[in-house]
Amino acid sequence: ALAPPHWGRPPRWPRLGERLTAFLLNRPLIVLVSVAVPLAALSLFTLQLHTGLDYGLSTVQNRPAGRADTAIAAAFGPGAISPVQIIISAGGAPLSGRDVQTLAKLDARLRSDPQIGAVASLPGLLGGARPAEQALAAARTDRKLAARLSPIVNVDGGSTLTVVTITPRASFDSARATQLVVHLRAELPVVLRGSGLHALVGGASAAIADFSHEINAKTPLVLAL
Repeated sequence: ALAPPHWGRPPRWPRLGERLTAFLLNRPLIVLVSVAVPLAALSLFTLQLHTGLDYGLSTVQNRPAGRADTAIAAAFGPGAISPVQIIISAGGAPLSGRDVQTLAKLDARLRSDPQIGAVASLPGLLGGARPAEQALAAARTDRKLAARLSPIVNVDGGSTLTVVTITPRASFDSARATQLVVHLRAELPVVLRGSGLHALVGGASAAIADFSHEINAKTPLVLAL
């Protein structure tokens, strides 16, 4: 019987595979560079990548919650749906008259910020530093007054904390709102320096800012792996 014509000759593809394998093993640096450079070029756009979080409120605009949010935004501004909250701490000590005066100055400064639509603070709501100081002193013995102040001061906890509520002019899940959070976190330590007061910025916009920061910080590591 006649043998197939290819018998007795070395097959082409196994030899090609051997050559390719030998090339990869003998020149690993060239192979590494030829792969890494295109991947690095394709990844350059991630340096400009910014993440955010859209709560998708538009998907429920015809539901009761959506109609309520629309009414709130129309009457009080889009930031009123979820305001930014600043917790002011006196370091475990009761808020003093000097602290209240510092809060009044902070209130005025925040109201002058064009990114902020409204500010609700202890001196702002009570008509100034002096009335706020008097109210804090009276709340120690007046339980009804203490209950009225409880949304903004932890009277039952010794009046060591107060909350300042800020309504941004932008929607809470917008880039402008998260930028405001970043701005406040940088500015407040400077404003309160030497006063003994400390500030923490929270709320939905602050959570979105922190979430985006974590993603942006971990993205290069994920791409490197």
